[in-house]
Formats: sequence, structure tokens, C-alpha cells
Amino acid sequence: MRLSLVGLSHKTAGVELRERASLPAEVVPDKLRALASQQGVLEALLLSTCNRSELYVGSNGCTDITMPAVFASLHECSPDLFKGHLYLLEGPDVVRHIFRVSAGVESMVFGETEIVGQLKQAIEVARGAGTASTVLTRLGERALAVGKRVRTETCVDRGCMSVASVAVDLAKQVFDRLDKARILLLGAGETGELVARRMVENGAVHFVVASRTESRAAQLAERFGAEAIGFDEFPEALKRSDIVISCTSSPRPLITVDRVKAAGAGHRHGPLFLVDLAVPRDVEPAVGQLNDVYLYDIDDLEDLARECEEQRRCELPKVDAIVDEETRAFLQWTASLQAVPLMNALRERAEAIRSREVERMLAAAPDLAPRERKALEVASKRIVHKILHDPLNGLREIAGNGNASEGLEIAQKLFGIDLCSLPEQDDLGSNGGDGHE
Repeated sequence: MRLSLVGLSHKTAGVELRERASLPAEVVPDKLRALASQQGVLEALLLSTCNRSELYVGSNGCTDITMPAVFASLHECSPDLFKGHLYLLEGPDVVRHIFRVSAGVESMVFGETEIVGQLKQAIEVARGAGTASTVLTRLGERALAVGKRVRTETCVDRGCMSVASVAVDLAKQVFDRLDKARILLLGAGETGELVARRMVENGAVHFVVASRTESRAAQLAERFGAEAIGFDEFPEALKRSDIVISCTSSPRPLITVDRVKAAGAGHRHGPLFLVDLAVPRDVEPAVGQLNDVYLYDIDDLEDLARECEEQRRCELPKVDAIVDEETRAFLQWTASLQAVPLMNALRERAEAIRSREVERMLAAAPDLAPRERKALEVASKRIVHKILHDPLNGLREIAGNGNASEGLEIAQKLFGIDLCSLPEQDDLGSNGGDGHE
């Protein structure tokens, strides 16, 4: 299987473009299934976070797939929109990249841990949609294991500031004591929970949680001693808030200029401090132009995050050593899979020949007894098995060496088998388990 990756991240695109590349969670399964139905595409996985949107594709290598066009089609827009902002990776580079992503060294906040949960969710979505099977499932699971190993064997996350904790630390630069600040947390998902925990750890006492899912808001509020309100009550809560941290999945801004102006009349004293962690953004950019309003979006957090990265970046050589080792191991496994389609095709051809010849023989000798017919069937299968034994073992050995592609191409010509003309196989590890460890 040929592995390909196309994507953009905070390193290649600003928040406006990342917003355009953000897909609502509920549409992702259907999008992946539509993609996987295209000719040549065997597997597909989408990793979509606030800071990156990456499409991983496994193809049969027989059909040319223009990855930027596929990415644009997935987001229903022109390829020109993302031109100059996408990165394209193939083969080993795809494996190495996803391992580094899981380790947190490709994140906006170096070494952060939220990406592990986001990657795990992406794998589950793709598996649920039926678009991640043998290779991408294995790749995702190994990436999660690599992320865990990196954090166990290195200090890459020592003193790590996640996006959530960066937001809280930024708030502390404006409000010396969080126990005096009135805080509104808009959104009760994973990021919201991380923000709430960090707030409590830093002395926050007075904060309110609002979420479209009221049960989640209530659970989060109970866990951290906060007050939960209905989502439609948050405009009123703005009037009583000093700090607003928003991290919902709304497709359009929730905190508008008009709403902030309306809230200003009920604001008792001091500035209104907003941190927008959402992509797409929850707060209209123009809100930041209002008097006594300070707005920071997710891109604004990058400078603050860099201040604590230098020490952790010293661990990068150790991380790269682990990633390189794990990449070699994964590539060795995928190399073994390259022989499976050819081995299956060779078996099927041999079985077809055997079956036809047995039928001819039985037609020529219609008086054979059932016992004799069965003996002929068993003997012919044994002959085929013995003839194929050495060639199949040879294919396994070819797949395990450093020139698997070249060797298997020669084997295809030798046996007269064109894999590109065969039906696509979704599970390269099927038929007896060949290719698995």
C-alpha cells in the first residue's frame, strides 16, 4: 500500500485558513467514506484539530491521486485556496511525521499532550467509518504508542504548557489574582475541562460554565465547584465576567461586537479579557478593537508558548532517535505486507488451474467412485501447496529486505501477474494472516 499525506498546520497557515480547513465532526465519517470509494483509495484518516488538518491516504499505487485536489474536494473548495500552504509527504516521511505529531514536537506548544487524545479520536472515527483497516489503524496505534514512549523516556513534556494552560497563564498576566476574577468558560469539551482544571489549580473560585450540552456543563461545573448555566444564558453572563475563555465547536462566532457592547453596560469594572481557543473562532475579530477589551485567539498564544520551549527542545535529539527507530520497525512491517497481494494472486491462479484440470479429468472419467474423486481433489491440492511453498517463502523474504518494491516487481513479471488489474483489496492482511507479525 502506498501511504500519502496532505495537510496544513499552524506552521503553514494562519487561523483564517485553518478555519476553512475545519470540518464539523458529524460530517467527517461520510466525507471519509466518499473519499475511500474513489478508485485506487484503500484507506483514509483525517486528523483535524485547532492547529492542523491532515489527510492520510492509503492507495493501491496503481492510480495517480492528486492529493491537494483530494484535500480541497474534502473541504468543498477550490485547490487554489490552499495553494502554497499545504505540505505533501509520501511513504516513510508519512510514518515519521505522524510519530512526531503524536510525540507533540510538531505542535504549537512543544511537547503538549492534547494531541494524543485528538489522534485517538481520529483513529476511532476512521475505523467507525470503515476507512481505516490494516495499515492506517496499525499506523495510528503505533503513533499513540510512540507518543507514550517519548513522554516516558524523555523530558519533552516537562513543564509543558498546553494550549489551555497558556491561556490561563496569559490571563494571570492581566489579573494578578484569579480568585478575585469572575470567569466565564464557554464550552465543556476536553479543552474546556483542561482550562477549568488549570483555573482551579491557580486559585479560581468564581467561574461559570456554559455548553450546548447542558449535562456536560453540569458535570464539569460539579467537578470543579463552578456554576453551570444554560447555553442561551451566556450573553447575560458576559455582563458579570472579567475573563471569558471560549472553546466551542460552533461553525460561526458566538461572541459578537453587538453582544460585547451590550454586556459592557452591565460590566461593573475593569477590562474584559477574552481568549478564543476555538477553530473556527468563537469571537468576532472586531471585538478586539473595542475599548477596554483584550482579545487573544489561538495564534496569539504561540509567542507565549515559545518562552517555555527552549529547555524541552533540548530533548529533540532523543525524540528523533525514538521516532527513527519506530519508523524503521513500522516500515519493516509494511514491507512484509507488500508481498500479500502477489501471494494471494499466485494462490488464486494456481487454484484456478488446479480446479479446471481436476474438472477435465473428472469429466473424462465419469465412472470414478466418490472416494476416488475425493482422493484426486486432495492429491491435486497437496501438489499445488508443495509447488507454491518455496515461491511463497521467497516472496516473504523479498518483502523483508531493503529492495522490496524492486524485487516484487520482478516477481510480478516472472509470474505474469499484474496487480493493478486485480480488484482492490481493503485488507492487505487477509487470507491466512500473511504479512502480520
